[in-house]
Amino acid sequence: MKKNFTFLFLMLIVTISVMSQPAVQWQHFYGGTGNDILYGLSNKPTSDGGAILCGSTSSSNTGTFTGLINNGGLDGVMIKLDASVNTTLQKTGTL
Repeated sequence: MKKNFTFLFLMLIVTISVMSQPAVQWQHFYGGTGNDILYGLSNKPTSDGGAILCGSTSSSNTGTFTGLINNGGLDGVMIKLDASVNTTLQKTGTL
């Protein structure tokens, strides 16, 4: 009886945790062939309904960072997305 209760309790916890996860609204690969780490800057959308991502990169002119030149080592990177999740601005700078 105790094993059944433990099993049912664990199943309840797993079910609740799976159901409480938010649905993925969109996902996309950003970066190149180097070491890239991006974070959402804010959980609130920008004034045009987009988002801002920031992080670091060692990529240069590869992948979605076409046209961006790495200054050596890790550079800071900022990406502005519009409401349709299109990249409207990409910038890199020395950290």
